Amino acid sequence: MHEEESAQQKAVRLLTRQLGQLQTVRGFEVKHPEFKAWRDSTREILERFLGKESHHTTRFRDTRFYGPSYLRSDYPGVRQPPEGYEERIQAQAFKEGCETADASLRAAIKHVEDFGIYEEQAKPGPAKMGRSGGVSFHAPVTVANLAIASDSAVQEIGHVGDKAGADLKEIAELLNDSQDLTPRQLKQGVSDIEALAVEAKKPEDKRNWKAVLERGQAVLDVAAKAVDLGAKLAPHTATIIALMDQAKHYIK
Repeated sequence: MHEEESAQQKAVRLLTRQLGQLQTVRGFEVKHPEFKAWRDSTREILERFLGKESHHTTRFRDTRFYGPSYLRSDYPGVRQPPEGYEERIQAQAFKEGCETADASLRAAIKHVEDFGIYEEQAKPGPAKMGRSGGVSFHAPVTVANLAIASDSAVQEIGHVGDKAGADLKEIAELLNDSQDLTPRQLKQGVSDIEALAVEAKKPEDKRNWKAVLERGQAVLDVAAKAVDLGAKLAPHTATIIALMDQAKHYIK
């Protein structure tokens, strides 16, 4: 049926199809299987025809279809949200994410019509010897590769040695398993957890409590993006909330 179409025509057709399907999946919610399948297919099409570094591709890839999760804890003094609050902010975030995706797809279609599709550069040849005599590898930045690269950081986090260290290490390991995080988000998340662990190792009077607050919030934000791990992360993020509560007390 589409044997005679050019690559540019195919890109426009597929992007237009995803735009049309968006009008259906926006009636679901972020965890719905059909929405997840649509999001994955859309990302693949954008990367294939516009390239992974295109503004349109990165904007879609970084679009948040979910808001921050308020992770409840049993610690005294932690304010609890009103009934239905989290459901409302998640619904609003999903609506705004779909609106951004709609605009991104329309802009991507216009880009292809105006400038054509992304032409992949020639791939590098076999691995070459570096100046030091070692072999240089140019592996793509993927979640799997970052998981391997972050292993030493995860082990270092575990050296905190108490419950805080155990929980932070568990969060880092769980994030490595998330299918919802981009490589950049995973890398930043592990970095923030490692920095938080450094502060947790110090005596309370020596901690940089402002850094604890900032890094703690950053970790919670990344955890909220790992929607597929929400239930597994929640028990461990209570430790971060407790550290942040301490920080608020010290910097008053």
